[in-house]
Amino acid sequence: MKRTFFVLAMLLTAALLLTACGGAEPYECTDALGCVSYAPDEPVRIASALVISGPNTDLG
Repeated sequence: MKRTFFVLAMLLTAALLLTACGGAEPYECTDALGCVSYAPDEPVRIASALVISGPNTDLG
């Protein structure tokens, strides 16, 4: 049982290392609306427009 676990663990480790060491392909945007690019240190701002007062507050 321990040998089987050890062999599976080594196979999983080898698979992770082999996939991680592969060269990364440059990303090509194929979306019809386009893609957004951010610099490494640029913040990403996420906002929403929800009702926070009035008769529809349950929706927000």
